[in-house]
Amino acid sequence: MACRNMIKLVESTRGHIILDIDGAVIEFQGEAFLRGHGSPDFVIYANEIYDKIKDTHVEPQQAKPYLDALLVFAGQKGWKIEIE
Repeated sequence: MACRNMIKLVESTRGHIILDIDGAVIEFQGEAFLRGHGSPDFVIYANEIYDKIKDTHVEPQQAKPYLDALLVFAGQKGWKIEIE
């Protein structure tokens, strides 16, 4: 999976971001922060990524393409995201 994917925002809350990445609905859990206070807009927990369609946890060795897609999407939206 390269960063040429079709990426659509499904939902964004203070506890997660859900993206549709080429038909895979992926939930990235983390924390949202107030903008303009020197913090990122969102911190993503790299070990808390879920495939909502398959109802499974995304293993760390399989997460990189999804994290790359998230960072591309966030950059297009002007969001500052950190991954822990």
